[in-house]
Amino acid sequence: MSPDWGRLAELAPDDLLTALLAEVDAVMAGQSGPEEDGLLLTLPEPLRVMWLVSWLDFEVSQGSLLAYFYNAHGRHAALAVGVLRQMGANRMADVVAEAAASYGRASAEWAARRAELDAVGESAVVRPYKGLSNASELTRLTGEYWQAADDDEWGSRLDAYLREQIRVLAE
Repeated sequence: MSPDWGRLAELAPDDLLTALLAEVDAVMAGQSGPEEDGLLLTLPEPLRVMWLVSWLDFEVSQGSLLAYFYNAHGRHAALAVGVLRQMGANRMADVVAEAAASYGRASAEWAARRAELDAVGESAVVRPYKGLSNASELTRLTGEYWQAADDDEWGSRLDAYLREQIRVLAE
């Protein structure tokens, strides 16, 4: 079922974000891994954008860029960079792209660390980033990410981008 784009076009910014998050959550519920990846590429642009930027924002807010790349959603960093560029949040996109490149250079270390932590079990208290060669770089980039978000006025850019995409779909 496709959202009622006309109804969404009439919502206030906060209500629009809430409605889009509810829509994308309903569509993506229960999906994981390859199913999630495939479905993501078929979503209408406003839902795809909301899914990508909401996970990026959530992971970085809850932890840092370390958390974003440690958890599963970091695999969508290139798509998130593209969305940020489309919105005009170019400094943010640059920071996320730099973080993705850092992660890529150390991906074998990260995979080994995940395997090590998987072996100790879910209830173990661990320091997941200990010993990762690029942990300090991603920590530094997290600070740059927040500064870039302020400089890019990314919330305003996101609102404007979503409004334009929804306007087109509503016509």
